[in-house]
Amino acid sequence: MDEVKNNLAHLTDYAVRWFKHLKDKYGKGRERKTEIRSFHRIEVTQAAAATEKLYCNFKEGFAGYKLKGEDVQYICDCSTLDDIIVVRSDGSYVIKKVSEKDFVGKDIIHIAVFKRNDERTIYNIMYNNGPYGRCFAKRCNVTGVIRDKEYDFTQGVKGSSLLYFSANPNGEAEKVTVYLKAKPRMRRLSFIYDFADLAIKNKNAHGNVVDPNPVRRVSKKTGGVSTLKAQKIWLDTSIMQLNTLERGNLLGEFKGGDKILIITQKGTYRICDPDLNLHFDDDTIIVEKYNSQKPVTVMYWEDEAKAFYIKRFVPEMLSNDRISFLDSETASLKYCITDWLPVISIDGEEKEVTSLTDIMKYKAKGKKISKDKKTKIKILDPLPYEEIISEEEQTDIENDEFFNEDLEEDNGVQTSLF
Repeated sequence: MDEVKNNLAHLTDYAVRWFKHLKDKYGKGRERKTEIRSFHRIEVTQAAAATEKLYCNFKEGFAGYKLKGEDVQYICDCSTLDDIIVVRSDGSYVIKKVSEKDFVGKDIIHIAVFKRNDERTIYNIMYNNGPYGRCFAKRCNVTGVIRDKEYDFTQGVKGSSLLYFSANPNGEAEKVTVYLKAKPRMRRLSFIYDFADLAIKNKNAHGNVVDPNPVRRVSKKTGGVSTLKAQKIWLDTSIMQLNTLERGNLLGEFKGGDKILIITQKGTYRICDPDLNLHFDDDTIIVEKYNSQKPVTVMYWEDEAKAFYIKRFVPEMLSNDRISFLDSETASLKYCITDWLPVISIDGEEKEVTSLTDIMKYKAKGKKISKDKKTKIKILDPLPYEEIISEEEQTDIENDEFFNEDLEEDNGVQTSLF
């Protein structure tokens, strides 16, 4: 009774002792399987996995992730918490919550998952202001909107219609061919129009007059490059999420068309867009900006052949799917290096990787370096390497420096570029 009374008087200490007793007695083989991580504020829609597929019936005007039928077309992957943007041929558009099946209006020309407060997705638009009005061109983004409310890219004149529309996730500006309606003694019937000459304005802006003469049709001539400044992206390793808030490790500055390389412990890689909502596999070991010239060095143990292999390969941008670079199912990845000139130690002997193997295809088996599974392999500091910058990249750097200098002069502030 004295022991019971003492435990009741010290319940916290007693509870701690009791759980330690349970852990010691029954904990073997039942170690923690979850991972403790710190969390920042995360939007639920950003954390939701894209487990559904968005479909659209352009003929009937329906969209949803459980749409079926002959006229149904696959649009993209989505989650059940996403919003979608629907643009129609008359210039009207609406933001809706994705559902199993919903009527979104006929004459759909564009439908996609909508990201709120996304200032980098730019819409390039040409429209006729009414059936007999002039043709206007504009570039804009769509940020602050109300769900299920009807909006208009045109000036709202009855009979207006979109002649050209494109959605550009990184602010690309293409060139189009504008065809005019023929008139007597008219010399010029078509010309090239460059959207890069237009400034990005508010979604309610009217735009610029394309030509005093009526426009018959518009067609895309060439694809464009991003007109937006390169965006710095960080990886927060504590929650494995990309961000632009300077949290975690800086991956680099990304322009239109730039990709990221993701490598996993299972021996797979994928090359994809640096989407801030991107989800990473639990066994991700490397995330970095993709360089089409930079080789990857891997060392793996082949259980069937009972040997260590090493190989270097340049990841090929084949698809957004995960691509396996290991030779067989019995292979297990031991080391993966993305240095330009790596150096390793094999049983105390220092070797440059470039002297061990040449660059080969990702499907290649590689070169055998040892038959002993207990071989001690150590990654050493890489050799210095000066990356070659192309003329295009050098021009981009000079343009960015010129842009920054102009900003500093305008603000009257002297600051360092770095």
